[in-house]
Order: sequence, then C-alpha cells, then structure tokens
Amino acid sequence: MSDARLTFHRGAIRPVQCVREAWRLVKDDYWLFLGVTLVGVLIASFAPLTLLMGPMMCGIYICLLRRLDGRPIDFSMLFRGFNYFVPSMVVALLSFFPLFLLMFPVVYLCMILGMMNLIPANPQGGPPDPSDVAFVVSLLGLLFVALIVLGTVQGAIFFFAYPLILDRELGALQAIWTSFKAAGANLRGVLVLILLNGVLSLIGVMACYVGAFFEMPLHFAIMAVAYRQVFPMVDLGRPRPDNESAGEPPPRVVTLADQDLAAPSNAEAGPTDIQALP
Repeated sequence: MSDARLTFHRGAIRPVQCVREAWRLVKDDYWLFLGVTLVGVLIASFAPLTLLMGPMMCGIYICLLRRLDGRPIDFSMLFRGFNYFVPSMVVALLSFFPLFLLMFPVVYLCMILGMMNLIPANPQGGPPDPSDVAFVVSLLGLLFVALIVLGTVQGAIFFFAYPLILDRELGALQAIWTSFKAAGANLRGVLVLILLNGVLSLIGVMACYVGAFFEMPLHFAIMAVAYRQVFPMVDLGRPRPDNESAGEPPPRVVTLADQDLAAPSNAEAGPTDIQALP
C-alpha cells in the first residue's frame, strides 16, 4: 500500500479558482496576514545564506493552511516554523545554491564581455561602435531570459516543498522529490501560477516597490490554495501537538476513500485522478 502522505491529485490546479479562494482566505484578516508575511520575509532576509528562509516560509504556510482548513490562527504561529528548522533549512539551501552557483559565473562573464566590447579600441576615446552596443544589449537580454527560465524551473521544482514538510511531515529530500512529481503532474497550473505571481510582484514593485509588500499575503495564499487542491488533507494517525489550542474544532480530514469529495467536480474542473508515488 502506498504512503498516504505521498498521494496527490493530478491536473487539480485551477488558477482562477486559486486566486478567488486566496483573496477570500486573506481579506477578512488581511492586516494579520500582511504582518505574518512581512515579518517572516524580513526575518528570513536578516540571516546569511537563507538560513532562516525555510522556517519562516513554513511559519507563513502554517498560518495559511490552518485558516484554509477552518482552524483559528494568531501571529505567534509564524514562529512554529522553527519546529521544522532542519528540513526547511535544507530545502532553502538546495533551492538557493544551485541557481546561485550557475548564474554567478554567467553574470560576471557577461559583464566582462560587455566591458571589453564597450571600451573603445582607440586610446583617445570616442563613442563605442553601434555593433558593440547591440552585442552587449543582446547579451544582457539573453541573460535576463535565462534568469527567468531558471527561476521558473526552480520555482516549479520547489513549489510544494515547504507545505509538504509541515503538512505531510516529510523530510527535506522527500519533500523536494514529492514536490517535483506533483508539479510535473500539475505542470500547466503550476506554470500559470508562477507567471501570475511574477506579474503581481512586478506590478507591486512598479508601485514604488511598496506595493510588493502589500501583495505578499495574496502571493502566498495563492500557493497555499494550490497546494490544498493538489494535496488534500489526510489523517496521519499522529496525536496533535500539545501546544495546539484546546477545544478548537478538529481539522477536516480527507482520505483516499473520499476521492470524489476531495477532487473538483467534473462539471467545474474537468477530469482529475489520484497519483500515488511508489
């Protein structure tokens, strides 16, 4: 029998539904979610080498997934991400360093080639040759496209990694592999959401950069809703932590026997099946 923690829906992401549900998720407590995401991102940026990025991402998703599952939240739950410090830190490092090590020499190579072509050969100076300017502009354009492609690939591979660590209690490598398989099974929806979040972030940056901070709750909420569409809740058969609020309603549980209830209806979302990893 396959592990229920590794079970997910194929073709389950509905981008428009994700945006609508994400806005409904955060709008009633927008300032709380703004504080959670803003403080989480700021704390993550203070530590070198993304050491605090993982715990803060887990803390943000803890708040969003609890609210999405109908459970109460408060600001202090952001710091519950430190309960997953080691696996989330490993995920953050593995998502950062390959892209950094690949792009670092490419950026410097482009800078050197650009300087060599723009510095005039005439020692007395003079404007650079138009063909050299065109070459440098083309080089920078290719670099920009490469950054977008590599960033999209990296974002797709790690799209579900942080929520899997806290929701399905997976280790770092297992969470990355499961995220990779689930993203491949929902590739169209994942790419659309990555593009959509990128456009929203760009609009926020264009609004004097301040708008990017106000967009962050919606950014993470969209990803949380997409995660729950692909990974419905399962009963892991473990007792709840002692620090959970007493008397709060139990989480909604969806098992593999409830596939018809967990998946979107055919009339609304089209065919969806269940993919279990070996």
